[in-house]
Amino acid sequence: MRELLLQFGIVFAFGVFFFGCGCFTAFIVTRNRFRKEMIRRGAARYDEQTGKWEWGEPPKKPRAWEVQ
Repeated sequence: MRELLLQFGIVFAFGVFFFGCGCFTAFIVTRNRFRKEMIRRGAARYDEQTGKWEWGEPPKKPRAWEVQ
C-alpha cells in the first residue's frame, strides 16, 4: 500500500510540474502577443532611456523648447 501511494505521489508531482510549465509557457506567449498588439494599435511604446514599457497616450512635448 505504501508503494502504491508513493507511485501516485510521484505521478502527481510530475503532473503538477508539467502543468505548471505549460501554464508558464502559455503566459509568456500570451504576454508577447498582447504586447505586439498594443504596439501595433499605438497604445504601448518602449522607452529606450528607461528601458521600460509605457502605456497610454505619449507625453506631450514641452512648449518651452518648441521653435516658433
